Amino acid sequence: MSCFLRVSCLLVAVGLSWGEAAVAGDKRYAAIVIDDATGKILHSENAHARRHPASLTKKMTLYLLFEALKAKKITLNTRFSTSHLATRQIPCKLGLQVGHTISVEEIIKGMVTKSANDAAVVFAEGLAGSLANFVALMNKKAKKLGMSSTRFYNASGVPDARQITTAMDMAILARALHHDFPEYYHYFRTKHFHYKGTSHRNHNQMLGSFQGLDGIKTGFVNASGFNISTSALRYDQQRRPRRLFAVVMGGQSWRSRDKRTAQLLEEGFYKVGAYDAEGGNSVAPELPDSNELQNVSYDHTQKQELEKSVSEEPEAFPQYDSNDAKLLETSLKTSTEKKSAPSSLPDIIVREPAAAPKKVRRKARVMSVAATVVDGQQRALPPGWVVPKAPSSDQKTSPRPHSPFRLKKNR
Repeated sequence: MSCFLRVSCLLVAVGLSWGEAAVAGDKRYAAIVIDDATGKILHSENAHARRHPASLTKKMTLYLLFEALKAKKITLNTRFSTSHLATRQIPCKLGLQVGHTISVEEIIKGMVTKSANDAAVVFAEGLAGSLANFVALMNKKAKKLGMSSTRFYNASGVPDARQITTAMDMAILARALHHDFPEYYHYFRTKHFHYKGTSHRNHNQMLGSFQGLDGIKTGFVNASGFNISTSALRYDQQRRPRRLFAVVMGGQSWRSRDKRTAQLLEEGFYKVGAYDAEGGNSVAPELPDSNELQNVSYDHTQKQELEKSVSEEPEAFPQYDSNDAKLLETSLKTSTEKKSAPSSLPDIIVREPAAAPKKVRRKARVMSVAATVVDGQQRALPPGWVVPKAPSSDQKTSPRPHSPFRLKKNR
């Protein structure tokens, strides 16, 4: 009993609640909080450690979907047909049947709320022709966005030991979604999605329960623990908006994960001086104790369904044919594409100064002169023309004595 009391006092002394200790003590735990306006990291724990993204993967699938919408390659009413591979995805899913069609807007809402794996595969195959081709697009886009530690092997986040990311990379992707597609970001606030007579509730239970939070995605597989990527907006004393992005990975439960996320966001807003989600409160409140943070309600039926349905058993993996597997491996090799233009977002990571380019000596093709003397008169040469060198004395042949002096043009 005395040992229990000593441990309890130690946790109180360092400012950790039992809920925080449960999250932070997990070997899968990682967290990061970023001030969007400045790119400053307000909190970081294992932010660069490799973790399994689970359904946070769908953020990249949605990024490519929004990109296609913005480029007018598809519309919200475009319909994609369901393949046999899509129907074989493990839950969570909408229960799509082979040959049935689903609109792009329904796919968006299905992924945001239900985290539907079958909807993600339907879109991936519909846009890129095959899942492997779509995964190649995901990895190329991740590289362009600066997600240097992320490797995708599927479009939904179903268990795959090779599929890895970091809390930092997930924060980068969340910021990119908000900045690049503000016209579609509102979908992440969807609380319920009604599809074919069934209402699907958003797995993000912090929506509506944490002040200012407006997205974006949760995820869970056994290997990853409970993950969440969030964004929240509040106003400072000058009524200027301040947005924070937070990622917490490796939670032991939804409750401990969300409570830890709430604490990190509260601390982050306190650091930047933003206290109110409506822009009307100009008085700085005291930073609440972690034990006093609001408890988030949960749908335990959904939790039990999720824990039973998601498995890491080999037979639970969707099967790919040999051609898809080869394409998938090829997509993960180092790309030789040109580097993209620097992002307009404030930098998160301080970039090292680029090395000075090496000087390359090139052999001159022509001997340029401004003028030459022909028949005793100085004449200017047109651009691209050169004076031929005089033959050396040891050459066996010499020009004919009466041949005219000619200029030649560089070819």
